[in-house]
Amino acid sequence: MSYAIDDIHKQLADRIAEKSEKLSTYRGQLPIGAQVWLLVYTGVGVTRSVPIPYGIERWRIPFGFDKVLWLFFQENRVIELQLPTF
Repeated sequence: MSYAIDDIHKQLADRIAEKSEKLSTYRGQLPIGAQVWLLVYTGVGVTRSVPIPYGIERWRIPFGFDKVLWLFFQENRVIELQLPTF
């Protein structure tokens, strides 16, 4: 099975959107002003894992979290995702 970059981008955006639906609940359980970060990851359970997609630094996915980080176990690297700019 192979994936295109567009598939990865869409799946990532879908996962972030799912978690964003719960954001008000998360914030409601924290002190005012507390930051809420989301960590998504590519685990070693995936055969050969998923390499960091080329150009990910330019991806812009909307989210309401204070930060969204993507951890790549195979490459021992974390990428901070960026909000869209208008």
